[in-house]
Amino acid sequence: VLSRARVVHKVTIIPRGRAGGYMIALPKEDQFLMTKEDMFEQIVGLLGGRTAEEIIFGVQSTGASTDFEQATGIARSMVTEDGMSDKLGPVQYEGNHQVFVGRDYGQTKAYSEQVAFEIDQEVRKILMEAHDKAREIIEAHRAQHKLIAEKLLEFETLDAKAIKSLCEHGVMPEG
Repeated sequence: VLSRARVVHKVTIIPRGRAGGYMIALPKEDQFLMTKEDMFEQIVGLLGGRTAEEIIFGVQSTGASTDFEQATGIARSMVTEDGMSDKLGPVQYEGNHQVFVGRDYGQTKAYSEQVAFEIDQEVRKILMEAHDKAREIIEAHRAQHKLIAEKLLEFETLDAKAIKSLCEHGVMPEG
C-alpha cells in the first residue's frame, strides 16, 4: 500500500531478539537519497504494528517499542539533521559535529530550550501524522490485513510473493 520507495520483502511472527516478529522492507531500487515522503512512509510502516493492535485488539503492548525507537529516530533526523521541518526550516540542529580532536565529550545542545521544545513538537507532529496515516491504511485494507494475519499464524513467515498474492488475489501463490 505504501509504494513510493520500499516493498515488503518478508514478514514473520517468529521471535528474534527483542522482537516478537518483524517485517523487512527493502528499497525498490538503489537509493542514494531519501525524500521527505520516503522517510515519512518508513515511519508509517514502523507504526503499523502498534496501530493494528489498537484497531484489531483494542490494546497497546510493548511489542512495538523497537519500532517506536526507529520511527522517532527517523522523525528526529528529519527535523534536526535534514532540514525537513516546515516550522523550523532548513537548519541542521544536530549531526556529526566534531568537538575537540574529533571526540565528543558529551551531548551539548547548540540551541535554546525553546528550539528544543519546538523540535520535540515537530517530531511528535510527524509521528502523529504517520500514526493517523497507518490507521487510515489499516482500516481501508482490513480484509487483506486479516487474511495476512491468518496466513502468518498458519505459516509463521510470508515472503514478498506470498504477500503480493494474498493482497491481489486473496490466496497463497502456487508452488
